[in-house]
Amino acid sequence: MAALAHGTQLFWTVLVAVLEMIVIVACAYGAFVAYSAVVYGVIFFRLDYALASLAVGALYVALCIADNQYD
Repeated sequence: MAALAHGTQLFWTVLVAVLEMIVIVACAYGAFVAYSAVVYGVIFFRLDYALASLAVGALYVALCIADNQYD
């Protein structure tokens, strides 16, 4: 029974981490789009900005896991 409870906790931990990463990536990319639209008057659609946003989200989730935020 304890193994089942641990598996359920692991499932919810991964689910919350993935959802949180999606939100962080969307916010980071949205901030980039808003900044480039306001400052430059144009929105750049380049892959490196999307990858940088993904890296920010991954770093945030990794720090939360390292700090045991999902228990």
